[in-house]
Amino acid sequence: MENYILKSAACLAVFFAFYKLVLENTSFHHFKRFYLLGGLVASFLIPLITFTTYVETSPSTLILNEGNSQEILSEGPASINYWPAILWTIYGLGVLFFSVKFFRNLFGLIQKIQKNPKFRNRSFINILLTETVIPHTFFSYIFLNKEQFEHDEIPSEVMLHEEAHARQKHSLDIVLIEVFQILFWFNPIFYFLKRSVKLNHEFLADRAVLNAGSETSHYQKILLAFSIPNNYQETESPSLAHSLNYSSTKKRFKAMKTRTSSRTILLRSLLLLPLLSLLIYGFSTKKVENIKHSSQILEGKPFLKVHVIGKTITVNDAETTISNFASAVNAVTNDWSKKDFRLYELNIKEENVSDSYRDRINAEFRKTNLAKQSEGENIYILGSFGGLPQPPMPPSIYDNVPGPNQPVEHIKAMEKMDAIFLYNDKSITAEKAIELLKTNKNLAVQTTLNDPKPPVVTISKRSDDRLIQHKANKAEIAEYNKLAKAYNAANNKNQVIKKKDLERLHSLYGKMSIEQKGSSEPFPNIPPPSPPAPKPIKVKSGDNNNVPPLPPPPPTPKISYNKKVKSNKSMDKAIYYYNDMVITPQRATELLNNNKKLKVYITKTEDGNGTVTLSETPIYNNNDKSLKTPSAENKNLYMAAEAPPAPNADPVKYIKELGKRGAVFYIGPHKYSLEEAIKMVEKSENEVTIDTSNYPDVHLGGC
Repeated sequence: MENYILKSAACLAVFFAFYKLVLENTSFHHFKRFYLLGGLVASFLIPLITFTTYVETSPSTLILNEGNSQEILSEGPASINYWPAILWTIYGLGVLFFSVKFFRNLFGLIQKIQKNPKFRNRSFINILLTETVIPHTFFSYIFLNKEQFEHDEIPSEVMLHEEAHARQKHSLDIVLIEVFQILFWFNPIFYFLKRSVKLNHEFLADRAVLNAGSETSHYQKILLAFSIPNNYQETESPSLAHSLNYSSTKKRFKAMKTRTSSRTILLRSLLLLPLLSLLIYGFSTKKVENIKHSSQILEGKPFLKVHVIGKTITVNDAETTISNFASAVNAVTNDWSKKDFRLYELNIKEENVSDSYRDRINAEFRKTNLAKQSEGENIYILGSFGGLPQPPMPPSIYDNVPGPNQPVEHIKAMEKMDAIFLYNDKSITAEKAIELLKTNKNLAVQTTLNDPKPPVVTISKRSDDRLIQHKANKAEIAEYNKLAKAYNAANNKNQVIKKKDLERLHSLYGKMSIEQKGSSEPFPNIPPPSPPAPKPIKVKSGDNNNVPPLPPPPPTPKISYNKKVKSNKSMDKAIYYYNDMVITPQRATELLNNNKKLKVYITKTEDGNGTVTLSETPIYNNNDKSLKTPSAENKNLYMAAEAPPAPNADPVKYIKELGKRGAVFYIGPHKYSLEEAIKMVEKSENEVTIDTSNYPDVHLGGC
């Protein structure tokens, strides 16, 4: 507090000295008025300006002397410092004295206004006093001698002078300075400042009289007449009012004759810029803040590091398997407190990870204590970085940086920190990163801090948006229930459903969370549309040439494979498929020779014959889309999904059995994991239907 008072007093003294030396003798009176008030306010604001310098400190080592040296302290009576109490008492007495003086003057003016007759003259009010007084003004009130006013003995120049004070609200300036003077009565600058402000007010009022057309010599004679004390019983006006004979008559006469050129005023005003700069530099507050070295930032903070390279998983640099992934993460977080779960550091890295493997890791992660802290079912650690709540960035320079959930703002902030931006393992500019994020909503952002090296911002594709928890609002749930209830009530083979309604049902159902789906109407079991009828063959009358001949019977299968398909006597009676059409073994061999992208998939049937399918796209056998490994048993050929098991009266048990054999579950167009499908069936109060006609795709109805 002492430093602030001294700095503000010094600033005020510099402003006032500049006024006395450079501005007071100019004729730019309006500018001087606002300079004096502005300098007063600025002198209290400049010391509050703070410039902060951040200094990075390196870890320090405390060296202790382990010798046997002892220090003997002499205990004496504690001395009491009375100076603060004495100084505050003196300050309080000063504030009390000047407050009493201020309110006494104010009360005296109010008493005069209330007890004496008033005469309204436009926007001014003349207060007519019985005693002989020098005309003076307080706000819009002009105090005059009643007898002189009634006999019209007061010169018009005097009335113009006082009306100028009232019109320009000079009393506001005086009241403001009086309040500051009460609080800072010990600063003598305020006394000089108040005198200069009131003198400048007189300059302004004198200028208003002369601008109204009065002759300078005549007006000066009037001022001299009013400056003679013997002509009045009361020669001194209240300190809050403006009196005609205030201050030095000589200075006022000189100001009437002074004419300052515009160029001089401009040059002197420009001197304010270096003056203000010096004051801010000299009297503002300098603050030095120490920030911890980057090696100290993470000290004592919980840390989780998960790296997945191909199918190699490490948790905090310890290698683990996918089956033990949840246990490895729990081992790291077992000793964490609730605060640690909010403030932990997270380091995620994945390279060459397939979608199916990523899904399995995410499924294992949902079993961990860390995932349960997020209070959500659809939480994931790989793929889209928005799935796991990110811990806050380290302190200091990263405190006010927008998080990755505001990607564009985050990129702009990290650009200022010279961050490196990566996309598809290639360096890109910040502008390119912003463009990618704006045009592709499936991209996510992850930032890795590498102090003292620049941060690394990685932009990657969200792997599986279905893992993000969605929720529909009440209006959307009500709309879905209305449509689903209508079509469930009329559900039959000949049912007709509007395409618009079907698309809306899919859209609304996709937005709903698992809880919302369980408490809503089941998705209608809508039969697939009938296949289009084959186009009739046009035959001209009497002409049988354009009738296609019947296909010849297939020859006895003789399997002759290329290097992809080896001879196998057990497959002699197999049926061959390509693009869902039956083909001959010779045609299969021809296709394999001409198309190197084709792969062979064999399905064993109960009669032992089996089927052979040629396809460029993989044929999956379970929900993680992994193919059975080729083995010598099946002649190095891929094995497709097994046939579905026999139905079970208990739908939950049947679904579990289907899941063990690699089924993929759907409700409507939406895909669900085995656990989610079981949960939906258990929650359903309706009759559940299980359609295995497109096995391994299993469609559930009534959920």
